[in-house]
Amino acid sequence: MNYIFDYFFSNKFINGFDINKIPSNTIDKNLDADYIFTKSTKKFKDRNSVGVWSHPNEMNSPNTTFYSVYEILDNNNFIKEEYKDKKFFYKLDLFGSPAFSFPDNRDTMESIIDFTSYRVIDALKKNDNLFLLMSYYWEGILAEHTIMLIHSKMWQYQIPTKKVVLSFGGFNQEEWYQSICDKHKIKNKINFHYHNWVWKTKGEEFWEYKNNKEYDKINSEYKIEKKKYDFNCLNRRLRTHRFYVLSRLEKEKLLDDNIVTYDFTIVENRPHLAEIPKIEQVTHEFDFTELKSYLLYLQKYKDKKFYDYDDLENLHGIMHERASVYENSMFSFVTETTYYSDEFYISEKTLKPIGHKHPFIIFGSVGTLKELQRMGFKTFEPFIDESYDLETNMQRRIDMIFDEVLKLVNKTDEEKLEWMKNIKPIVDWNSKKLEEIYFESKNGAFTREKEIFKLIG
Repeated sequence: MNYIFDYFFSNKFINGFDINKIPSNTIDKNLDADYIFTKSTKKFKDRNSVGVWSHPNEMNSPNTTFYSVYEILDNNNFIKEEYKDKKFFYKLDLFGSPAFSFPDNRDTMESIIDFTSYRVIDALKKNDNLFLLMSYYWEGILAEHTIMLIHSKMWQYQIPTKKVVLSFGGFNQEEWYQSICDKHKIKNKINFHYHNWVWKTKGEEFWEYKNNKEYDKINSEYKIEKKKYDFNCLNRRLRTHRFYVLSRLEKEKLLDDNIVTYDFTIVENRPHLAEIPKIEQVTHEFDFTELKSYLLYLQKYKDKKFYDYDDLENLHGIMHERASVYENSMFSFVTETTYYSDEFYISEKTLKPIGHKHPFIIFGSVGTLKELQRMGFKTFEPFIDESYDLETNMQRRIDMIFDEVLKLVNKTDEEKLEWMKNIKPIVDWNSKKLEEIYFESKNGAFTREKEIFKLIG
């Protein structure tokens, strides 16, 4: 890949960053990149503007080359003759939230495109071999209005949409994006490229555990034996769907006697706690009629529950594994990042039981199990009724999930042992499949380059 950049310092390059538009007190006279990276986002947010810059190496292959805008463009912003045979990408990294890079119009009209240099915008229109690559592979959720803002900015600056590639971590992209285009009568589409960071990052983590013999980190064998707990259900960031799961587990008397983690007290969860008093008995997604009292009870009397790590505030999905969670439980009840019918994302939360050779029930995006099967993993039908996976009605889907959870926990000890015996070949297969995908992803940058080149023709 050949990338072009506006500014390069402290071994980093920053695009979508027009120094001329930044107040002088935002950056120091030495243009220290680390200072900008740590301070500029806050400064921009304070101004209701945008500022997210980074350059992860995930998209780079060994043959990646970087060129200055001033090196490849002439005074009229045409690519110089000696570079006509190359394809160039101006890459914008939408780290964190796309809402920072493409803020809602109610807040500001400024986006990361507005902070892209005039020379690059002009060159994008003039040169057939220069393209805009927006990278958001570390998340898999994009709001519809963000897509519309991206299209709006392309139209405003007359950047041909066929020259725009958005590398994104959500699966089912083609169907999802087409539905948005149909709804808004969009004919000139941008190019979507699927790439999700979790397969390489978590795959590598589990590979390291296995080969460094860190047996306290990884459950290396699914043992057919009586388990201390029926399931684990790990929660850190509290959202509406996790409120529902936790309160229903409490109602079913399953919360105390299983590995269930959460913390109502951590700072990150405070904005979402404000939802609790306002949760109507029946939301547009879930019926809290019988559960709101349980939720209020948890918040007041059982506001924190942990198992392997007591500091949930500083716990993250990477490099914080414990084998005991999976050794001591029969299956994993995964509450994924998102559960909406129009958001398609598989995070590290799903990879955790796969890497630990553990069966799972997933409350996540519609079609998560179908996507795993497409990738070559096996799921647990008929030992678990997985018809919940394609159910788009949220209340019906979570009811179906709880039906399966209750079926499993209510089995006799003999039935549980038989169930584990049937499950074991599947979890062994999935562990090996994750290794295969990890090794494929090690050279994934070359594959991604080919995929992107194919998109742009």
